[in-house]
Formats: sequence, C-alpha cells, structure tokens
Amino acid sequence: MNNRIDQMVLKFRDSLADTERLTPAELTAYQERLLDPLLRHAHRNVPGYGKRLAPLFRGDKIDLSHWAEVPILTRQHAQQDQRSFLADRIPPHLGPARAGETSGSTGLPLNFKINDLAEVASLGMTDRAYRWWGYDGARTLASVIPPRAIAAPAPAGVTLQGWRPGFPSGLHHIVNLPRDDDVMIDWLMARQPDYLSAGSWML
Repeated sequence: MNNRIDQMVLKFRDSLADTERLTPAELTAYQERLLDPLLRHAHRNVPGYGKRLAPLFRGDKIDLSHWAEVPILTRQHAQQDQRSFLADRIPPHLGPARAGETSGSTGLPLNFKINDLAEVASLGMTDRAYRWWGYDGARTLASVIPPRAIAAPAPAGVTLQGWRPGFPSGLHHIVNLPRDDDVMIDWLMARQPDYLSAGSWML
C-alpha cells in the first residue's frame, strides 16, 4: 500500500471518528464548511456542474437553502457527456488524477478520474466500516474482483501485503472471477481467508 496514502487514510479515519457523533446542528455546520470550497471549485472548473450548481450562487455567496433546485445528476446523464464532468483544473495539493471506471454491473461502465484526496476519502470510509464491524486488519482478506481493477487471473490470483491502513502484515488474496465454480472453491479452500469481499457484479 502507498505509505503516503496510508498515512492520509489514517488521519481521515480519525476525523470521521471525531465527527460521526456530532449533533445534527454541529454536523450541518461542519458539512457546510466543507461544501463551500468544493462547490466553488466545481462551479468554476467542471463544465457539467457550472449550470447545475447555478441556483446556489448569489453573486459571490453560496445559499444552500436553494439546494433542492440543483438538478439531480443521473448515471445516464453522466455517461452521455462524461468529458464535461471532468475538472479543467485540479489544485496541485490534491495529487495527480488517474483514470478509472466502474465495474459495469448495472450496464455500461462509467469512466472517471480520481485523485489522491478522493482515493483517501473512499479508503477512509471503507476503513470506518471495518472499524464499525470489528474487522482485524492483521487477518487475511480474499477479494474477488473484475479484471479491469487488478489483473489477478485464476487459478493462482495474486497475494499482496496489507489490506487495511495501519495493519501492514495482513495478507490480501485477490483473484479475478473464474468461469469455473470449482476453480473458485479450490482457490478459497487453499487460502482459507478470514474475510471474503465480492461485489454484486458476480451475480
């Protein structure tokens, strides 16, 4: 795991733990402080959001009481004009943007770009779920994933070190879904993982 990202995730995880018990009023104020720079960035630098977010802007001020006027962005709309939802400019401190795509389990995959901060947020929220459910990062995890994510062809797959930030010793066994169910069962039996992760795209 990228050590820089790992450390950022640990900090983000601590922030989530600090804020998840805020009162509704405290949480609203906290969210609004975070929304302000995000909305300004999207309004100025993401063509697809420029017009959509216009109801919130009154001159240089943001009025969140008009949030219900912002059109809902559907998956279909995003897929029809994916380029317009990419930022023209990304602040350097957010890290470089990398291309990615969804699994396509509900139809056509959605292409996107993700930077370090977005990856940290995603990993941090996943780690929060691990904390809530008491997952031990020192134990072994087996993941069945689409080949677009990581090339880990059956029957061997790949094994990586560390699947949860702060627990570098936990083994992560990964395999792309094989066509033969017996191969999948043999793979799991050979590795005997403590936890299994598999998406709805397997169904």
